[in-house]
Amino acid sequence: MLDLYAITSERSTAEIERGVQRALATPEAARIGVLLRAKHLAAAEQRGLGRSLRELTRERGAKLLVSADLALCEELGADGVQLPERGPSIAEARARLGTARLIGASRHDAAGLARAASEGASFATLSPVHASPFKGEPLGAMAFASLVSAAQLPVLALGGIETHHVRELVLGGAAGIAAIRAIFDHPDPASAVRAFLTEIDQARALLPIKQSSRRL
Repeated sequence: MLDLYAITSERSTAEIERGVQRALATPEAARIGVLLRAKHLAAAEQRGLGRSLRELTRERGAKLLVSADLALCEELGADGVQLPERGPSIAEARARLGTARLIGASRHDAAGLARAASEGASFATLSPVHASPFKGEPLGAMAFASLVSAAQLPVLALGGIETHHVRELVLGGAAGIAAIRAIFDHPDPASAVRAFLTEIDQARALLPIKQSSRRL
């Protein structure tokens, strides 16, 4: 179950490792997925960072996913992979990684969500929900809820999300929340994680039982 998806940002390996370590310094780390997304790093640096994050996530009971790189996912023994719309297919990833690993799909519209579901993704991220640098026009909470209502797989909200957005998004159908800056730019990442999880829990308490069961 990924209630909160913490996506690494374009920083040095030391900064990324320190940020993840601090973010996972909570008793609820098992509810968190960490996505290693580090295209700015050389391949050797990505592997080294991946090994460090694999150790950290195992220690804390969190999930580790890798962005796009199926070989690195296998090498690290990661829990899954996050696929962009253009890149390795969901079918290719499933055939290579097996049925036990999570396969996330990065999506931006209804057609993308429908393809992700039909091709067997474990979940999708839908973005940008709110304004986020260089990510295009935001969907907004109402459009997000409309798209999620028709989706046939769990959908995590991504893009410009702060803790005060969480209740509306969860009530609108989000299976969880994905964040980058709101966690790793926070002076206390563990505090940010706890705040997100508290908001998620409080929102889920307001959901009908049928809707609250649509979780990853």
